[in-house]
Amino acid sequence: MTREPVRLWRQVFAYFPSVNRAGSYEEIRPAIARYRADVLVLDVERSGSRAVERLHQEFPALSIVCTHRLATNELWTEVLNQGAIDMCVPWNIDDVDVP
Repeated sequence: MTREPVRLWRQVFAYFPSVNRAGSYEEIRPAIARYRADVLVLDVERSGSRAVERLHQEFPALSIVCTHRLATNELWTEVLNQGAIDMCVPWNIDDVDVP
């Protein structure tokens, strides 16, 4: 695991009492259902931005926060239009407003 995911992992633990990690996109959907997730931090660099739309349609109450190491305004707009609540770089989620 590189330093950036470790830093993100520690930040997420500061906000939520229970955190589970899915190692691949294929593991995300079953994990959301199994753990009754309220929030998903999704690396759109690995999963692709279309994953946001698919997950939002399947789990409309799920708050999706996207990360990408090159988080641009264009990508931010794209993922918000697909159902994400926010987007940030992977090493800083401090400014994300999660309901």
